[in-house]
Amino acid sequence: MEGCTAQDLDRVVCDALAEAGGAVIVVPSTAPTTALVSRLSDRWGVGIAADPVAFLRACGEGKRQHAFVFTDRFVSAETAPLLVSRRGRREFFPAFETIAVRRYGMTLYCWTGADFECLRPASADRDLLRAIDRYYAACERLPGETWLMRDQQVQRTVQERIGQARRLIRLYQSIALRSGMAAPGVESRTLFETLSQLDAHLPVGEVA
Repeated sequence: MEGCTAQDLDRVVCDALAEAGGAVIVVPSTAPTTALVSRLSDRWGVGIAADPVAFLRACGEGKRQHAFVFTDRFVSAETAPLLVSRRGRREFFPAFETIAVRRYGMTLYCWTGADFECLRPASADRDLLRAIDRYYAACERLPGETWLMRDQQVQRTVQERIGQARRLIRLYQSIALRSGMAAPGVESRTLFETLSQLDAHLPVGEVA
C-alpha cells in the first residue's frame, strides 16, 4: 500500500463535489498520492489547502470550497495546536479539520488506510479527532520511506514542543542579556529573571 488509489480518489472527489457546503479530503503525503492529487486537482478544479489559515479565512468570507489537504504536513505549533492523548502518549493534532467541519459546515473525507471515512457537520469533535487519529495510524503503517512526512511528525510531540519553547527562551534571554549590557537597568534584569522562571517551570522528562 502506497497511499490512496486513483479509483478511491476519483470516487471520493465525485462525492465531495456533491457537498453544497464544501468538503475537505484528507490524504497522506506519499509520492503516488501527491501525483494523483495534482492531476485530479487540475481535472476537477478541486484545490489543495496548503495554507490552513488562508483557507479558513476564505470560508469565513462565505466561499464554500472543495479541497484536498495533506494533514500530515501540519506539524508546527501554529498548525497543530490541539493536545490530545493518543495510544498512551500525548501529541498535538491540527485544528484545521475540526474548524472546517464544526465552524463552517464542511464535510470531511478522511483517508484511514483501506478507505475514506465521511464525517458531516453534525459530527462530534471527538469523532473528528478519532478519524484523524486513524489517519495518522494508517500513515504510520505505510512501508519504509513511503510516508514522506514520517520524520517530521516528531514536531507534534510534547517533548519537541517543550524543546522548542526552551530554545526560544534561551534566545530571548540572550537578547535581554545583550540589551542589559548595552543599557543596564531594572527592566532588563526583570525580563531576564522572568524568562529564567519560565524556563524553570517547563516540564522535564517524558509526559505520560
